[in-house]
Amino acid sequence: MRKSTARVVIVFGHESHMVNLMKEVVRQNVTGLQWMASEAWTTGPLLQTPNLMPYLGGTLGIAIRQGEIPGLRDFLLQISPDLDHNNTDGNSMVRVTL
Repeated sequence: MRKSTARVVIVFGHESHMVNLMKEVVRQNVTGLQWMASEAWTTGPLLQTPNLMPYLGGTLGIAIRQGEIPGLRDFLLQISPDLDHNNTDGNSMVRVTL
C-alpha cells in the first residue's frame, strides 16, 4: 500500500479482517488514504478508537438500503415444512427430516 499510487482504498469485508489490516497500516504508518467501507466494518466499535482516527478519519461508509424480492414474503408465510414434509413438488429449499 505504501508503494501504490492509489489514494482510495475500498474494503468490503468483516470488521475482524479490517482490524488485522489496520494493525499493519498503523505499523507502517500509511496515511493520506481515503477509505470506502462496507457497513460490515464502518460502524464497528473495534475500529472507533482514537489511535485509528489519523488513518480512518473521513471514511465513507456504504450501506445497502433494503432489497425486496417480490413474492418472497407470501411464499415464506404459506410454507409449512412440519406439515408438508412428504410433499413431492420438488421444493428442496425447506426440508424437514424426521
